[in-house]
Amino acid sequence: MSMLQDIRYGLRMIVKAPAFTLLALLALALGVCANTTIFSLVNGLVLRPLTGIRDPERVVAVYTSDYSSGLYGSSSYPDYIDFRNQADAFESLAAYDQVVQNVTGEAYAERLCGIVVSANYFDVLGVKAQLGRTLQPPDEQNTNEQLVVISDALWRRRFGANPNVVGQTLTLNAKPYTIVGVTDPGFHGLRLGTPPEFWLPITVSSEYPKSSRGDRGLELTGRLKPGVTPAQAQTQLTTIAARLAQTYPETNLGTLERPNECA
Repeated sequence: MSMLQDIRYGLRMIVKAPAFTLLALLALALGVCANTTIFSLVNGLVLRPLTGIRDPERVVAVYTSDYSSGLYGSSSYPDYIDFRNQADAFESLAAYDQVVQNVTGEAYAERLCGIVVSANYFDVLGVKAQLGRTLQPPDEQNTNEQLVVISDALWRRRFGANPNVVGQTLTLNAKPYTIVGVTDPGFHGLRLGTPPEFWLPITVSSEYPKSSRGDRGLELTGRLKPGVTPAQAQTQLTTIAARLAQTYPETNLGTLERPNECA
């Protein structure tokens, strides 16, 4: 019954606002003949609005398109580093990947959805912690301690909303992680579906820095500098990616534009 009500409501909104509906469809169907595709994750043009994020209209997603993944493919860690270091259209560019791990401990065991992120991820999104702190770039160099940021929901469910949770341990896949912060209850991540319940940093000892340039498994998100448009950032990324394709033809030549396939 609830689903039928949602469908009826959606149809009424389409009839009432056909121009907005067309705009949303165009945004979701955006495609360009280029090695890198960028589009804005503007609130209202995605199925779940970006909440808990500072100035969400300046937050964009960056996709690498190749023959196998289509227009909206993921990126490799080496390419991410090059984009981050060379694209000055962004205040910063972050990378992330979804993981599922088992949590154990004094409470019951369960499987949790989480995110492995570059340590600038929270700074890019402008997300603050309600307790402790979020991950920071120096955490990527930390090889002595496993760190984790947990969600408000996980904090309440497994730790009883204990205000002294920072410094306690969360055991994931039999490894102990030190909790450094709890996110604001309004932040639910960037992906549709089940919100993440923990965030782990990409560190120098993790698999991502060791991956090859052709191993594309990371999603990228960036914050545009004030006054910079997505089109300007797109042009800059296209130039960088074309340069990478010339330098690394075995892994990146397949990301160059293909004629007559613009959508």
